[in-house]
Amino acid sequence: ITNKITEVTPVAGGQRVTMGIVGGGNETHLTYIFHSDGSISVPFTQVGSTAIKITSGSIVWPSAADLSSGQTHTSTLTFELTVAGQVTHETAHVTVRGKGTQRVTVPAGTYQAQVIDETVSEKVDGVAVSLTVETWVANGVGPVKSELLSKTSTAGAPSTVEVLKSFTKG
Repeated sequence: ITNKITEVTPVAGGQRVTMGIVGGGNETHLTYIFHSDGSISVPFTQVGSTAIKITSGSIVWPSAADLSSGQTHTSTLTFELTVAGQVTHETAHVTVRGKGTQRVTVPAGTYQAQVIDETVSEKVDGVAVSLTVETWVANGVGPVKSELLSKTSTAGAPSTVEVLKSFTKG
């Protein structure tokens, strides 16, 4: 995956940053809001596809100070899930908290990064689903590593790992 910031626009209370993401022959664009208090609205609300459509809510990473304190931030997402032509309305509960800083090495280099832990819990057709995403965020760079864990992951191994391959400050 290659991420490239394609546009930065001032908005009320911060900046809207559009990022182009290229991987597997596909290109998508996601928009983050970097708020003046240091919090970041992350693009989960843009998962609009034929399978999932977010109808309300968003995930917000708290400011670096709140993450450093270990405080949790909770939010609720409501969405429509379409499977085999059947639409159901679901609710997911999201908890975000900081897990301190760690030194992390990825192909793009070695960084001292803030670790952000996101847990998404929901019930889909009465079945409990829980996902945990750990993201390493380097100051001035952004996310450099992300791991997705689910209850179905074997022996706690991440089911998906993304790492930053290169970074050019522009």
